[in-house]
Amino acid sequence: MGFILPGILLASGIVVCFLGGSSFKSTPFIGGFLLGGSLAVYAAEFFAIPPQGLEVIFPFIVYAVGGIVGGLIAKPLYMVIVILSGSALGVLLGLGLGFVINLQGDPQMLKQIDLAILPLDVLTIWLIIIFALAIAVISLLFDEFMLLVSTAFVGSAMIVSSVTGLFAASIPLMRNVVVVFFAWFVVGLAGLVYQNNNQD
Repeated sequence: MGFILPGILLASGIVVCFLGGSSFKSTPFIGGFLLGGSLAVYAAEFFAIPPQGLEVIFPFIVYAVGGIVGGLIAKPLYMVIVILSGSALGVLLGLGLGFVINLQGDPQMLKQIDLAILPLDVLTIWLIIIFALAIAVISLLFDEFMLLVSTAFVGSAMIVSSVTGLFAASIPLMRNVVVVFFAWFVVGLAGLVYQNNNQD
């Protein structure tokens, strides 16, 4: 899908990161549409083959369908959306911790690890599962705050991954995992601060 997918994720990621929490509370359909569409088009990249002749518009069709489904369930299943967004944050945290543990205390390994070969061993998979479940439970207890946190950092992941997809081939620094994780944290923190300062 070339750079259509990164472009879609970048635009959606910016909105989710900086307006995600408020959009779910004030206009649930829009928040659900953005998340649903983004998840659908991302999954389609791995599991769907565009019909011949529809390669260019296929991502937009997938995004629209996924977005409509996400938008329709966002209001009646608000807590489900909160739990899912929290779980997505847990996945990112588990992945990050797994990466740190895989360094085995040797900073020199940073120079050898490329984003394209990020290790996903058994320990990392278990960390992802544990963090996803833990953040989901926390989201049940503190739903409003965790919605801000999860949308900020999930949106940040969408932004950073899309920028990486667009420029990693030409800018080697964008393939450095440390740079990517740092950018994810900084953008996510900026999104969280912005959302927190602009709550109704």
